Amino acid sequence: MLLKELHNEANKIDIINYLLKGLNKWLENGVNQLETKLTNLKEDFENLDLIYKRSTCCYENQLISKPCENCTIMENKVKNLLKICAKC
Repeated sequence: MLLKELHNEANKIDIINYLLKGLNKWLENGVNQLETKLTNLKEDFENLDLIYKRSTCCYENQLISKPCENCTIMENKVKNLLKICAKC
């Protein structure tokens, strides 16, 4: 009787192990997708940062008294990307 009980327990553990392997594979896939998204976000941030640094604005040249709408939008995008990157 003891051998049969041990065999049943081993079968239960085998099933649990199989399920956990599947869950682990699913989680690893999720991590890979998140890493890809993070890489893409970093590239987007770097591109926006380069565009922002290379852009010229009348405000920077003191020709107008307040930043243009485009500058404000770009600043907000950069701030949002910094927040997202900080969370990651």
